Amino acid sequence: MFHEWSLVLFTVLVQMAAGAMLLAPVASLAGLAGAGSGVPAGLAGCSRARRVSRGVALVAAPVMAASLLISLLHLGTPLNAPKTLLHLGTSWLSREILFTGLLALCAVVLAVAEGRGKGASPVLRGAGALAAAACLLSMTNVYMLRTVPAWNGPLTPLAFVAAALLLGAGVVAVAALWPHADTDADGGEAARPGATALALAALVTLAALVVHALALLAAMPGPVVPGGMGLATAHLVLLALSAGVLLAATLRARAADIPGALRLAGLALALALAGELAGRVLFFGLYARIGL
Repeated sequence: MFHEWSLVLFTVLVQMAAGAMLLAPVASLAGLAGAGSGVPAGLAGCSRARRVSRGVALVAAPVMAASLLISLLHLGTPLNAPKTLLHLGTSWLSREILFTGLLALCAVVLAVAEGRGKGASPVLRGAGALAAAACLLSMTNVYMLRTVPAWNGPLTPLAFVAAALLLGAGVVAVAALWPHADTDADGGEAARPGATALALAALVTLAALVVHALALLAAMPGPVVPGGMGLATAHLVLLALSAGVLLAATLRARAADIPGALRLAGLALALALAGELAGRVLFFGLYARIGL
């Protein structure tokens, strides 16, 4: 029934990277990445911010590179893609291409900067977050079409923002745990902020689950998509499983089992990604154009 796999992968992966880069500065400021006992608070805070930002950038950079390559599969003439930038004043598609490229550039620059010297500056991290927000806004508006009623409603902004925050929270949770998986296997202070990051990610997942359910109810008045109920069920069940696994990971982190928590957090992120892919297939399956 479906032939838009490039769009499914592109939108979900970009939203995952955008959500992670939006949430990374928040997580860093909240001190979710570690506690470093015996280290002055200011130095510890800088170290935590750098480790979260670096982990997120190391995920976002290859994800964005893969997304850009995948997006070319949807174009009949890829070499003509730069010409769309001539219509930035009138076309959300042109803006999406611009801000997607900027987000990819920011992710790569952050990944390089965080691995050198004192790491990236707060300004650069903030620029990455702004690029992520602009990318998400432009992508959402591309699909707000009056001629496609199923998209021109609450489903598109709710589903896209929820997916970005859900997947982004998963990436941040993994990034918060990763530096401690080997060095802090016995737990200690690092377990507390890691558990906090996981707990917040679980709450975001549960909130996104509710949002997705409401959006699906608003967008699916009947059996309009072949296999739609199966996709909707898989979408919500996988997200529910992701939330449950994140809660289990939180308990592991509180018990100072950082490697175990990290494995569960990675599984939760994989479940969330699979759930969002199922939901996005359903989203594109709802395409039905009316009028001109």
